[in-house]
Amino acid sequence: MAELTSRPDSDPTWAEIPLPYVYTPPNGVGSFSIITEDRAIEPTPDKKQAGFKGGEALPSAWLNWLYRETFRWIRWSRDKEKVTDGAGAELFAFDNAVLELTAVDTDTPTNYLTAVGYRTTGAPVLTVTSSNTLTLGTPLADGTVPVTGAANIRIVGRSTRD
Repeated sequence: MAELTSRPDSDPTWAEIPLPYVYTPPNGVGSFSIITEDRAIEPTPDKKQAGFKGGEALPSAWLNWLYRETFRWIRWSRDKEKVTDGAGAELFAFDNAVLELTAVDTDTPTNYLTAVGYRTTGAPVLTVTSSNTLTLGTPLADGTVPVTGAANIRIVGRSTRD
């Protein structure tokens, strides 16, 4: 198996588009039905606790649910921390989140800025906690938070949702 040496450039997705399909219950027990809203059905609590048995026929809807939820967690975990340039494009995408921002001038690392804040909806509200040379720009409603004061700035933004 090849080692993942760099961040993938696409989001993992699975069963995000609702399409009609025929749901076949496990081992043919129960009723067949046409499902038009979601191709991913959460297994029962008992099934989730017990897991799948060797040789058991697995309903595709259950596997779709498992893959979809796994990929949603991967995406959520990845999006909690974002690295960007000084433009800070969509740095803080989540509403109702505690925010941490660290910016560094990569040419002169002694030039930096740190800030903390919160975003309910709309533009993030940040307070600079320490800074040397770099300046926090005006946050925008899409979560963009620019930092100025040098040509080569890298920003790390961390969001922790309530």
